[in-house]
Amino acid sequence: CNTKAPAGRYVIRLTALRPAEPTDRGRIAAELAAMEAARLRGERTESARRNAIAKLEFALSYFERSADSYRQALTLRTIGLTHAELGDFRTALGYYNRALPLFRSVADSYGEATTVTNAGGVYDVLGDYPKALEYYDQALGLARRLGNGLGQAIALNNIGNLYLSMTD
Repeated sequence: CNTKAPAGRYVIRLTALRPAEPTDRGRIAAELAAMEAARLRGERTESARRNAIAKLEFALSYFERSADSYRQALTLRTIGLTHAELGDFRTALGYYNRALPLFRSVADSYGEATTVTNAGGVYDVLGDYPKALEYYDQALGLARRLGNGLGQAIALNNIGNLYLSMTD
């Protein structure tokens, strides 16, 4: 999604039809693995989530080999989210921290904001309130810069809940 593209009509044309190449087959396998992972995550069981992580790791290896930074970032964030759903917060944080520079490198501020919010949530759950606040503040700044009212509301809610937790 290119949020900086001007509004208007666009036309997509297929200019050359060619036989599938090995890289095409790899991309298809990676995309199918990511789709299967999404289905598995929807089952909401531990075994399905672990299988989803395996599928996502397979897809990630292709996206890394093909230097597809955007798909790497999305996949890393999803692996992190799945680890968080399993209660493996420290592992989740590692994936979020790998995804962040990739979202920044492709100028995806929405992806960055979501990942920063997720990382802040992990620090919050782990009881590292200063670090959680740092990440929630980053998320708020990104949401404000993007004019994302929902993102601002989520960040402010997280900050408020964090301060409430610190007074307990």
